[in-house]
Amino acid sequence: MKCSWSIFLLLALLQQTFLCRADITMSSIFSNGAILQTTDDDGHAPVIFGTANSEATMIITVSGGKGNVFKQTFHADGQGQWNWYVSLPNTSSAKPGPYSIGIEEYTANGTIYIDSAGFGDVYFGDVYFCSGQSNMVYNVKGTTNAAEELARANYTNVRLFKAPGTRVSLLDNADTAGSSPWMPCNNETVASFSAVCYLAAENIMKMHTKDRYIGLIESAVGGTGVQLWATNKTDHTCGQSSSQLSSNYKPASLYETMILPYLPYTVRAAIWYQGEANADECCPIGRSDYTCYLEHMMRDWRAVWGYDVPFVVIQLHTWGYLPCDAETPVISQPQAGIRLAEWDVWRQNSNDTFLVTAADQGGSLHPPYKSEVARRVALALIANVFKQNVTWLGPSIVNGTANHTTSTNGKRQFEVDLILKNGEGLKLVKTRACNGTKPDTCTRYCCNNGAPGLFILEGYDWSSTYSAHMYNLAVTSVADNRLHLSMLTNDTYDGKAHLARLLYAVGSQPTCSVVNGDGIAMATQGPIYLALR
Repeated sequence: MKCSWSIFLLLALLQQTFLCRADITMSSIFSNGAILQTTDDDGHAPVIFGTANSEATMIITVSGGKGNVFKQTFHADGQGQWNWYVSLPNTSSAKPGPYSIGIEEYTANGTIYIDSAGFGDVYFGDVYFCSGQSNMVYNVKGTTNAAEELARANYTNVRLFKAPGTRVSLLDNADTAGSSPWMPCNNETVASFSAVCYLAAENIMKMHTKDRYIGLIESAVGGTGVQLWATNKTDHTCGQSSSQLSSNYKPASLYETMILPYLPYTVRAAIWYQGEANADECCPIGRSDYTCYLEHMMRDWRAVWGYDVPFVVIQLHTWGYLPCDAETPVISQPQAGIRLAEWDVWRQNSNDTFLVTAADQGGSLHPPYKSEVARRVALALIANVFKQNVTWLGPSIVNGTANHTTSTNGKRQFEVDLILKNGEGLKLVKTRACNGTKPDTCTRYCCNNGAPGLFILEGYDWSSTYSAHMYNLAVTSVADNRLHLSMLTNDTYDGKAHLARLLYAVGSQPTCSVVNGDGIAMATQGPIYLALR
């Protein structure tokens, strides 16, 4: 009887153990063919993570070549979305793989096996996280030079991961192909992959990393505002009223479904291309609100990553129509507000955030000119992440002075001299689409007419951006790191010193751009304060 009671207790304890059993759960990104971040070039160690029984004993084994290259025992006792994490140290691209990774789960005392998981064909290289909305989703087969790009898109050292849920519009069905594991890079798989993400990586490979393995993560959804990608904490911090969003747009919803499942997967850098929806689609917000959201969004993502992941922010392109012979500014306040906010974020976070402008590559809501944008992204990463001596910055205004003279008919002639940096080989370049998507409809290009709408002057006591009193300035001369502008105005001047504010490329479709000798355009920027003499 005593023996039977003991057996009963033992069976009860064993039953309780397995009733409480929790199998290993891992992100879908841990699948066959995965690329893990190398620690070369000061890269951060890759992190393997998941969930299991609380306090479970976990064993991770990395195997490659003739045996195990790494083995570690630890416990599932972490906090947050995942309750176990382990870093793989000294992952070198000199010995990229392939490797197999296995994880075993045991009871807390390590005596009873519970579950196991694993994935193989793993290589170490550089991982890039590409996110945003429709122009990040915009695929390679839609670009202007798609045939050429696809013809050479067979790289055995590049692999693609499209997060489940990645799609052109939030209202569309999710791309079911996105649920597949890591894919090889060939002309079939890359055709429907993000053009900016893939082409940037291809440029990095050709210009610097050569045959090092590259992993690309695309997690983007079209037609989505920054509010959906930020945390609820950010939504409350930035003071944007959630009631302005429709029922289809829940704050933080994409952060929870498209970001958290893949963090803290270690990456070399993140690339962000978004803003259209905050300009005039689902959820318009102003310059200061967007600045707040983007800064806090990056801060919250980095907190989960556990280090200051470098961010490349692509400054929103332009879309719309500006007549070539415009005599008055045609301002797109929402578009310009987002582009200026992105410029603000870069200026305030220039140590770990890098701005690449697409303002001169627009014309339509989804411009097909992704190659140049991707090249600029690559140059920014090569210069700032890999610390190579390459030019990546476009021209920017350092300072300027203005004076005026009395002219005939009561008008005044304003002359503005601007000093720039990164402006060697400076020139004016007409954009690809002068009149929407039909450049041939223009009778004259705006670059040949002093570039109306390119520079806007606000002056005197005008207090708000986009006030009624704004003027075009004609570009009258261009030289290395210098621009001279002029305009006529009916305004009177009382002889007192005032400040004027200069804005660059805030038009709905600037048809001319300031570009340096390296082909990098000046980003939308302002206000630049000018002392009037």
